[in-house]
Amino acid sequence: MTEQDEPIARVAHVLLEYSLKENAAMISIRHAADKINVSYRIGDTWHERMTMPDYVWAPLRDHLTQIAGAESDATGETGVISFPWQGHDYRFTISLTPERITLEPIVAQA
Repeated sequence: MTEQDEPIARVAHVLLEYSLKENAAMISIRHAADKINVSYRIGDTWHERMTMPDYVWAPLRDHLTQIAGAESDATGETGVISFPWQGHDYRFTISLTPERITLEPIVAQA
């Protein structure tokens, strides 16, 4: 990881940590014309929790793609992110398209 990657790595960490704290079933990161919208599905309801400037999209997408070891297929890219937090190893499936990143937690292991 380079020095330039560190802020993006922190952003990714906060997105994943927040989803676990809120017990979110899914994270949706959407790229709009001039911003990025981050929403969490908690229960059956989507909650928009954050917006970020447009320039964060490419480095965030690249970082998540890299740490997930994402592989391309006909519908986009998919992979798995391992995320140690509070003594557990959480895993998230990730699906990436040109305009959206979707993350879903798998099961925590002690």
